[in-house]
Amino acid sequence: MSLYGYERETTPNLEKLSPEFLVAENAFTNGEFTKVSTISILTGKLPSQTNVISSSNILLGLDAYQHLPGILRGLGYYNVQFGVSQHADAFAANLQYGFDVVNGRSYSKNPVFQTARKMGLGEASYFFSVIFERASTRILHIFYIQKMTNPMDVVTMPDEHAGVSDQEKISRLIDLVKNTQSPVFVHAHLMGTHGPYFNPVHRVFSLNKEQSEGWMIDFYDDTILDFDSYIQEIVDGLSRVGELDNTVLVIYTDHNMKYRTDLKIPLMIRFPNGEFAGPVSNNTQNIDIAPVLLDYLGVEKPGWMSGESFLRSDPPQDRLIMSGDGVRTIRMIQCNRLYKVFIDNGIWFTGEIAALRIQLILILQARWIS
Repeated sequence: MSLYGYERETTPNLEKLSPEFLVAENAFTNGEFTKVSTISILTGKLPSQTNVISSSNILLGLDAYQHLPGILRGLGYYNVQFGVSQHADAFAANLQYGFDVVNGRSYSKNPVFQTARKMGLGEASYFFSVIFERASTRILHIFYIQKMTNPMDVVTMPDEHAGVSDQEKISRLIDLVKNTQSPVFVHAHLMGTHGPYFNPVHRVFSLNKEQSEGWMIDFYDDTILDFDSYIQEIVDGLSRVGELDNTVLVIYTDHNMKYRTDLKIPLMIRFPNGEFAGPVSNNTQNIDIAPVLLDYLGVEKPGWMSGESFLRSDPPQDRLIMSGDGVRTIRMIQCNRLYKVFIDNGIWFTGEIAALRIQLILILQARWIS
């Protein structure tokens, strides 16, 4: 991102808009995989607290009910997630009573889930609904009614297999804000920058080049240009429907390129009328996003949230930021130092934090209740 000092001009729109944003200069993720990181963002909890430390884990017990979408829903918000069902899906992670619609699905219209709930089956209702969904998908595939999607294809070739394109997500997002009477919370997870293969709309750096292998930087940089154009489209769309200054726009990434957690990531927030704009120099982390939004809305942060709001003052300079999978490695960041522990043999590694190009996703939250 040229906004963060990259030599290529990959984010011209964000550079133009940045004076209206609160910009975290030293932000870090708390999880190396999409599901792990997304759950930490939506709950404000570390993966080690929720035990969602890999793509196979789900939220259990109280963790399934303690999250930002649930708090907002209690305030009257209509919550929608636009993502990819195989990788960024609140229902698949067992995030309960948070989102009204996730990737086009609503549990209020799921007969198996609702019947199991009425029977008092608790968490078993989640498993019954998942079994029903997977079985029905396979039956529809067998009878050539609906094609099954390979989850690996969604990650490696998202433009061909993710279903809803990033452009369509942006259009749906603006329409949702425009046409919904209640306050809206939208989590939109974009896949264009995911890789290892890319299909950018804007061919600037990769013009007349062939994508012969994974993670080719020229193609990757063009997907950052795409994302930058989507941000401008959102800003223009919200302005057009008169909702830009009724909206808090949060731009962040779930993890770094190639799933790294030891490199800086972007975190930018635009509040109505450019309020709170300016840099935040001390280290921030993704679990801070939920506390920041609650702080802005004047809602007290619950005791179970581990993140801290940096809305009105910088977070502590020496705070310890945790990431890693909790099984093989634990990563700790303090100031500009990285500490990595290999759990199986107890070996420590330490070094300095560097910056690298990153992939991006987006959260949008609109029309709050005062």
